[in-house]
Amino acid sequence: MSTPPFSPVEAREARLRMGMTIEQVVGAMARLGVNLSPGLVEAWELGESAPSEIQLFALADALWCRLQY
Repeated sequence: MSTPPFSPVEAREARLRMGMTIEQVVGAMARLGVNLSPGLVEAWELGESAPSEIQLFALADALWCRLQY
């Protein structure tokens, strides 16, 4: 199984559309069992790193986004 592509720009835009702060995204992901720091989410949005597959699925769920393969 291949990992869905990740777009830092689309991730940031989705978060802003939801009116969420990075800290709120981290909290939503923690409720899904994926614990991470706000700095990591910021690094994703800046394109400095990319989420793992599990993190990506949790991020999509937290932001109410559908993953596109």
